[in-house]
Order: sequence, then C-alpha cells, then structure tokens
Amino acid sequence: MYRQRTFFSFFFLICMVWIGFSSCEDMMFSTNPNQRIHISADTVSFDTLFTGVGSTTKIFNIYNPSKNRIKIDAIELVGATHYSLNINGVLTDALHDISLKANDSMRIFVQAYVDPSDQFTPFIVKDSIIIRSNTHTYKVVLQAYGQDAYRVSKRQIMADTTWLAEKPYLILDTLTIAQGATLTLSEGVSLYFVKHASLQVYGTLKAKGIQSKPVVFRGDRMDNMFDNLPYDKVPNQWQGIRFRKGSAHNELNYVVVKNTNQGIVLDSTSLDVLALAISNSIINNSATNLITASHTVMHISNSVVYNAGQSCLVLQGGKYNVVHSTIANYFSFPWVGRKATSVLLSNYINLGSQAMPVPLLEANFINSIVYGSWSNEVSVSSSYLNQKIEEPLVYVFKNSVIKISPATINDTNFLEIIANQDPKFNATKPYNYDFTLQSSSPALGNADNLVAAEYPIDMLGRQRLFNDKADIGAYVIIAE
Repeated sequence: MYRQRTFFSFFFLICMVWIGFSSCEDMMFSTNPNQRIHISADTVSFDTLFTGVGSTTKIFNIYNPSKNRIKIDAIELVGATHYSLNINGVLTDALHDISLKANDSMRIFVQAYVDPSDQFTPFIVKDSIIIRSNTHTYKVVLQAYGQDAYRVSKRQIMADTTWLAEKPYLILDTLTIAQGATLTLSEGVSLYFVKHASLQVYGTLKAKGIQSKPVVFRGDRMDNMFDNLPYDKVPNQWQGIRFRKGSAHNELNYVVVKNTNQGIVLDSTSLDVLALAISNSIINNSATNLITASHTVMHISNSVVYNAGQSCLVLQGGKYNVVHSTIANYFSFPWVGRKATSVLLSNYINLGSQAMPVPLLEANFINSIVYGSWSNEVSVSSSYLNQKIEEPLVYVFKNSVIKISPATINDTNFLEIIANQDPKFNATKPYNYDFTLQSSSPALGNADNLVAAEYPIDMLGRQRLFNDKADIGAYVIIAE
C-alpha cells in the first residue's frame, strides 16, 4: 500500500512539473527575428467614397505561423486619420504589447471617412498602419478615393431649374419636381440615390445627355457585394423614378437608369399629350418591373431595356410606340429569379385586389427585339380573375425579332416578325451583358426601311441604313 501511494505521488508530481513546463513554454515569447508574423494584405483599398459618408468595413489578418507566442510591440494608425481601426474588438488608433498565440491570428477592421474638400474631381487619400514585432516593421497602406457631391435632402424643385455636371448629386431621400416646374439635367450629370430615395415628378423632367456624357440615375453604393459582383450591378439599390398623374413632356435622352426597386413608373395622364419620350438610353436591372406605364402616352426609341425581376415593360392601357429598341430579360441572381415575361400588355390597370378597365389604343413594336431566357417573352391579357375586360386591346409587332409562344401568333398582331430565332446577342452571361449583335443575327437587314429612315443613327452614333437595308434592334450590326 505504501509503495502504491509513493508511486501515485511521484506520478502526480511528474504531471504537475510537465504541466508547469508546458504552461511556461506557452507563455514564452519568441524573440527569434526569423520567426515573423504574416499579414494578409499590404494594401487595403476602398472604392470611391462620397465625402462625409463612411465606408463599408474592410478586414485583414495578422498570422503567427510559429510554434511559439509572438509579441507584437505596436499596431498604429499613422497619417491624416481618414481611417478608423478596430483591432481584435478594440476600437483604437493604436494598440501595444499584444500577445499572439502560436498558430493563431488576429483581425484588423478598417473603415474610411473622407472629409469634404470642395473639389470637383475624385481625389485620393492615403494613410498607413505600422506594425512592429520582433525587430521587424511592417506597413499596410490604406487608400481610398474621395468624391465631393452636392447633398440633396428632401428637396422640392418649385421653379424651373438646371443642374450642371460640376459634381455628382447625392440624393438622400425623396427628390420632388413640383407641378409646373421643370428640372433640366445637363449632359454628364450623375444622380446617386441612397437605398430608400426616389425621384417623384409632378412637373417635368428633361434629362439631356449626349453619347459621350450620359445622364446617370443609380444607387450610391460603389463597392462590391461579392468579389465578382459590384453593387453597381445589383438591383434594389434605390426606389426609382415615378411620373405622377398629370406630368407631361418628360424627356430622357442618352440616359442610364439602373439598379432600382420599381424602375420607372408612369401614372395615368391625358392621352392627348406625350408623357415621356425615352431615346438612346439604357434602362436596366430592376427588382420588379423596369417600366410600368398606366393609361398614358410614351415613346421609346433607340434604347435598351433589360433585366427585371418581373417584366421589362408593362403597358396597361394607353398609347405607345417602341421603335428600334432592344428589350431583353436574362435576370438571374443567386438569391432571386425572374417572375414574368419581358413584355406584358393589358387593357386594364392591375390594382392588386381589382382591375381598372382602360383601353390600350395602340402599342406598336417596330424594328425591335423582345427576347430573353424564358420560352415566351410576350404576354397579352384581356381578363382579370377570369373576368373578361371589355376595352380595346390594340397592339402590333412588326419587323421585329421576338420570342413568343407559336400558338399566340396571328396575322393581325404580328407582321413580318422573326419568331423564336436567337438574335445572337454578344453576351448574356450573368453580370456580363452585351446586347450588340453578332454578324450572324437574323436581325441583320430585316428592319422596315421607311421607319429606319426616321431614326437614321443608332444609339452608338452609327448610320442605320446601309445598302438600303437596316438592322432590327437598338444597335447596328458591325460586320466581323
């Protein structure tokens, strides 16, 4: 019994000594200069930021790949303090005497904030983080581009006003054009809308871009959602543009409207006046419809309308012309797919719980393309909840390339169309779209020449008629 107790006592002593040595070894810092920390980035870059608005958070890591603890003498932010740090959960500009365990890591969170500078063009701001450990000094460069902007908050345009392209306009909530007032946007003007912001037009909007300097309506995020997906290509970044009842004589020429929730909405107006003319423009990437028009008058020419979670174009009663335009829907994101055909025509306004009958007096699609990822891209509806709507429903597709169910084609509404033949767009892969056409496209030379002569230049400034022939769609085909 005595021997047994002596053995266990000796064994216990050996274990305690071993634990003690292990603990001491774990607490020891390596001072060997050859045992170095590794840093996941030597530069942390931010996309262009509006001055006065903080950035999203960027992260980099510090690793200890050795078998011993390493002491980090200091992590310090140096420079003009355009940045803030969170070091392993501590919000500070400097942290000293940090112990980093063997085979462990720590995270550094970085945010940028650029003060206004009263400059018209983007400017770079740089700081750096200095890290010192084991006689070594490491430097991580921080850089961001700042952009001054006119900040617009709850603005009502009450009188005729012109905005110039000196600096971007950052729209922080609702921008309203009052009845009787006109807002003119000169070439190159860019409007950046925050998440819940919108443009409400009771008066008149005239966006007068040119090919080299379009007027741009977009969300304010300029960073990436994923490495391969910038927010610039993500829908639902802002609400959209709504032309309210009575708004008329609106013009969008060489305009880009993108990444909205509700796209462009036109409320009911008199059918004796043109409510909206869209020309040489790109309207794309809406979470719901791209253009919803209800009992109004609208012309679309030389334009590309593409990618919507629902329809690209909803025409509910009214009078419309769509000429030399491309309507395409290849909307696809990992978290949501599309829910409707590219074009929806009806003789009623869908109010959700009921329908308001309105006559569709004309909807002319001439020399245009309607195509997409579904087997049918055109829907025509004259009944609601199985109730027939007794209003005119007049429409025609002429000299157009369209994707449509063969059973719906007739000689009254479809004239000289090219049905269900791939128009041969140059690119329709997610996030990479190019709706110019390959030289083998069936759109080549099949437009109505008389109509084409009224639109002699395509949206890229190229002559439309060549050898007395014209191509269907917004773009002239360039021979390979």
